[in-house]
Amino acid sequence: MSFFKTLFGKSTPLVEDKAFTIDFEDALKRYIGVTDGDVAYEFKDKKGNVIPPSYAFEGAYNQWKEIQSVWDKRGVIFAALDSVYFHRIPKAQVIERFVIDRYPEKALQFAAANLNETDYTDPEVLASLAKCHFILLNFDESIALAQKALEQDGDNKKAKIALADSFHLTGQHEEAHQIYQQLLENSLRNEWKSDEIDSS
Repeated sequence: MSFFKTLFGKSTPLVEDKAFTIDFEDALKRYIGVTDGDVAYEFKDKKGNVIPPSYAFEGAYNQWKEIQSVWDKRGVIFAALDSVYFHRIPKAQVIERFVIDRYPEKALQFAAANLNETDYTDPEVLASLAKCHFILLNFDESIALAQKALEQDGDNKKAKIALADSFHLTGQHEEAHQIYQQLLENSLRNEWKSDEIDSS
């Protein structure tokens, strides 16, 4: 992720707060939509010295220290990331960012203001909107969007989850079970592949 090569800072080094770094890295992965593995990032001060996240985002760090709720801590980090990266992440991920941060209404406002006709053929955008509508209990809309996403990309996991969850909560249990079973089998198959040992 080249756009994480940045930033600003002061001249006095700050001792890294490991707890903040852990929370920051977790929030960062959610913010940019990385579900597996780690994200490589590096922040530098004006002199080119590498600095920890608690220094690069000192204001957010100071707020974070005063908060107990995991959700609210993540929200502070998301807001800090917005100040630098909001207009650099894909539209689908902006929608996801608001949903993860418990602001699905803002996700729909963003969609109404920013999505164009082409975006509504993008399976990632459609899947993110399907998830958003599921959170808002708009199950029919969620189902329609998820199905449209799957027409474009039949393997879209996010769309499948939104579809199965919406089916489940609208009483379509058999349809939901079939999708859940498929997701489970795919997950187990991928896990098995990753654990393969070359016996030759």
